[in-house]
Amino acid sequence: MQNVLTRSRWFQAFLVLTLLLGGTSLLPTPWAYGAPVNTSQNAGQISVNEANFEELQAIQGVGPAVARRIIEYREANGPFRLLGDLTLVRGIGTVKFLQIKPQIRL
Repeated sequence: MQNVLTRSRWFQAFLVLTLLLGGTSLLPTPWAYGAPVNTSQNAGQISVNEANFEELQAIQGVGPAVARRIIEYREANGPFRLLGDLTLVRGIGTVKFLQIKPQIRL
């Protein structure tokens, strides 16, 4: 059992070190959230800064509650500056953000 825990700790340390050095890993890097938006690939994507309640719900994985929270966040804080700022909305964690990222734009 001790070997399994030691291997797990080693693997965690490896992932953290990989992230700190800017390499690729299984975990998303913080820079992936704020990557520049390529406008040529925006066709069919929904703007999280301009979409209304119904349009936000068209994003697979976003229901009425999360759509309402996105709009409330925009009204309170202004438009999103980075796509990764969506993780500041309650109900959108890293996993959900990575699932909806291909469907959205600023």
